[in-house]
Amino acid sequence: MLSREHRLYKAFKQMRDKEKEYQRKRDEMGWRGLDGPFTKEEIELHKEFFEFMKEVLKEEKDLNFKLSDLWEMYEKDNQ
Repeated sequence: MLSREHRLYKAFKQMRDKEKEYQRKRDEMGWRGLDGPFTKEEIELHKEFFEFMKEVLKEEKDLNFKLSDLWEMYEKDNQ
């Protein structure tokens, strides 16, 4: 199980925070489409995160978690 101190959770949290910042910038520019195309920065952010995630999972084969665990922890941190 993951803890809030695990580097995978920290990377996920950092990714989500950056994602929110990109969305805020889009909103400031007047972009209102929720299903609009990803910006180049968002694509790079997700690509970088998933590459990191693959690396962590290779190193820690005994790490037992679900992606929903990351979401739940993140949501609790932001309440």
